[in-house]
Amino acid sequence: MLNPKCLNHNKNYGWNSEGYLLPCCWHDVNQKYRNEIKELFDLKLNINNVNSIEEIINSTEWREFYNNMHNNTCCNFYCGVTSKENKICEKKL
Repeated sequence: MLNPKCLNHNKNYGWNSEGYLLPCCWHDVNQKYRNEIKELFDLKLNINNVNSIEEIINSTEWREFYNNMHNNTCCNFYCGVTSKENKICEKKL
């Protein structure tokens, strides 16, 4: 089960040095996480090739990511209801 911070807690999108918008900064932490979202690194989604952020997040690739995020390793590690990150956040509350 997920508690996606990108959808529920107003966590900002991530950006990388190559000009790609990411669901969050954690997706650029290692190659395994990047490989799971390789569709989001399509050249047509590069910030230099779009007119707005909405064009990126409304793309088919991004909609498919959100529809399948429950299968994503990074999402489960950082936003799973039993994740270390969620436990730390709960302790702060």
